[in-house]
Amino acid sequence: MTADSQRNSISAGSSVSAGSSVSTTSAQRRMVRYILPANAMIGPYRIEKALGRGGMGEVYLARHVKLNIFRAIKILLPSVAEKDHIYAERFMNEARLAIDMRHPNIINVMDANYDDKYGIYYIVMEYVDGMRLDEWLSRKPNKEKRLRLTKELLKTIEYIHLA
Repeated sequence: MTADSQRNSISAGSSVSAGSSVSTTSAQRRMVRYILPANAMIGPYRIEKALGRGGMGEVYLARHVKLNIFRAIKILLPSVAEKDHIYAERFMNEARLAIDMRHPNIINVMDANYDDKYGIYYIVMEYVDGMRLDEWLSRKPNKEKRLRLTKELLKTIEYIHLA
């Protein structure tokens, strides 16, 4: 592995994340090449590390350099955006719809834009450190806890549909 590819590769599954659609266990950890290298700047945010990757995008932990606060940055993979402009439109529409939503079970969206240097669309969101749903379920929560979570999810879906 070259120095450049090593710098741009981050071990997947090394942290838990909000907004990540990747499910990796310690047995599945592998080197994944991410679009943004550690320390890349996206607006006023410095990329700290990758949190996860899905079929259409990646999520990163970033720190605002002046305010010293963490945010999650979700990007649309350039390969997806280049296939059809509708994907970029939908990605930005997701940000427009989510930015006005205020609900305890919905991550707050702060900003969205296009970065010329990396050629990516991105959404800046509140970062919540926690456990992915698949990890929580793997701990075999009792029926009461599963029902409580299901009720919260249904309330959240209702809120979104009424918004």
